[in-house]
Order: sequence, then structure tokens, then C-alpha cells
Amino acid sequence: MTYSVMDELKQVNMFFTIVKIGLILIGTIAILIASIGIYNTMTMAVTERAPDIGIMKAIGANPATIKRIFLLESSYIGMIGAIVGTVVSYAISYGVNFALPLIIEAAFQEQVPDELKFSHIPLRLPLICIIICYIVTILSGLRPAKRATKVDVLRALRREV
Repeated sequence: MTYSVMDELKQVNMFFTIVKIGLILIGTIAILIASIGIYNTMTMAVTERAPDIGIMKAIGANPATIKRIFLLESSYIGMIGAIVGTVVSYAISYGVNFALPLIIEAAFQEQVPDELKFSHIPLRLPLICIIICYIVTILSGLRPAKRATKVDVLRALRREV
């Protein structure tokens, strides 16, 4: 049996492919949980602001405008979450690229090349993340926003909703 660098590289590539699939599954579960949280938050916002919605409808607000207000709020929640997540991920990536060479140099007494990066986040990845977050938050906010347009004016003004 002979040692082949190509066989070794194929094994390493397979390992990282499996890790990527696992991370995609974890990310998908996180997005589902986040969408449930946004849905819940927006449903509570509609319930708590029923009197305000009733006042808006009483003074002649268009249902489409009310729907847009709640969709805008849900999209803000998603955008803030996506931006905070992106900043945190870049901070962690920077921390890994700063700390890991120091650890390797201390453990193995070898100089790590300056051009070696242990963590790299391509620019397209945060952009894709922000787009996915925006779509998920809009979809999560649609039903509560539609519910806000169905609030009965009289019941809302009497605070019976």
C-alpha cells in the first residue's frame, strides 16, 4: 500500500464537505426557530396594538398601509438580526485569525506564515445571509400583518380584542 497525497486530500475534502452539510442543517434549524420567534413577536405586536390599529382605521387608514407598517417592523427585526450576526461572525473570524497563529507558535515553536488565514468569510456569504433573513422575516410577518388589517374598529376601540 502506497501513500498518496491525492487520497489524503480527498479524505480531507470529504471531511469538510460533511462539516459543511452539518453547518447548513444547523443554520436551517436556526432560521426556522428565528422565523417562529419573529412570527410570535409580530402576533403579540398586533394584539397589543389593536387599539392603535382601531384608531388608524377609524381615521381612514388604508388596510394596505397598516399591513405595510407591520411588514416594515418585521423586516427591521430581521435586518437588525442579520447585521448583528454578520458583525459577530466577522469578529469571531478576526479573533480566530489573530489567536490561532499565536497558539500554534506557542505549542509547536514554529512560525506561521503571515498569509495563512484560518478563517475567511467571502463577501457574498453575508449578502446571501442578509437576503435570506429579509425573505424569512417578510414571510414570518405576513400573517400577523394580514391579521392587523382584519381588526374590527369598534372592538379595538373598546379594547375587546
